[in-house]
Amino acid sequence: MQPKPKEKPLEAKREERSNRRGDATRARILDVAERLFAAEGFSEVSLRRITSEADANVASVNYYFKTKDALLEAVFVRRIVPINKERMRRLQDCLASGLEGDDRLEGVVRAFVEPHIRMTNKFGPGGTVIMQMLARYASDPKRKIETILMRQYNPVWERFSKEFSTLLPHLSMRAVYWRFYFLLGALYYLNSGRQWLSDSSENLCNPTDVEASIEHLVPFLVGALKQPESEQKA
Repeated sequence: MQPKPKEKPLEAKREERSNRRGDATRARILDVAERLFAAEGFSEVSLRRITSEADANVASVNYYFKTKDALLEAVFVRRIVPINKERMRRLQDCLASGLEGDDRLEGVVRAFVEPHIRMTNKFGPGGTVIMQMLARYASDPKRKIETILMRQYNPVWERFSKEFSTLLPHLSMRAVYWRFYFLLGALYYLNSGRQWLSDSSENLCNPTDVEASIEHLVPFLVGALKQPESEQKA
C-alpha cells in the first residue's frame, strides 16, 4: 500500500482560500470597471462607484491596482494581451509556412484579423466593452487610454508593418502605414456597427457571424492593400 499523501498544514489551506477569495475580488473589480469605463468614460467613474458595484472596498483597489490609472490599464491588458499574443503566434506560423505572393499576404492579414474577431466574440460582453473603450480613446482629454493602447499595440504594429512592407514592395512606407491604419478602422468598425448592418441589409449580413465576417473582410483587405500607390505621394 502506498502511504497516504500528507495533508497540507492548516495555515497553507487558509492561505489558499484567502488567495481564491482575493482572485475573485480582483476579477469582480475588473468586470465592473470595464463595464462602467466603457459606458460612462474613465473620468466620470469614481473608485467608490466601482467598489460599491463590485461588492468590495476602496482598500481592495489600492491593494490590487494601486491607482485608478493602473486599474484602467489592467482592464485593457486582460483583453488585449491574449489577442496580440495570438496575432504574433499566427504571424510566425504564416512566415514559416512557405507561402509566397498573394497567399502569404492573405496569411499575414488573417494573422492580424482573425484573432481579434474570434476572441472578442468569445469574450462575450467583454468583447463589446473593449470595443467601446477603444472608440472612446480619441475623445479622452488626458489621453490616458491612448497611452495604454500604444504600449500594448506598438510592438504588434511595428512587426506587421514590417511584413506588409516586405510583401508590398511597390508601396512606400508611408502608404503601408496609411493602409494598415485603414485596415484597423475596418476591423474595429465591424464590432461597433453590428446592429446597423443587420438592419440595413435586411438581415442578409450578420456581423456576429464570425466565419462570414472573416471570409468577407479578408479578401476586401487584401485587395485594398495590393492597390498601386497614387502618383501624388505628398
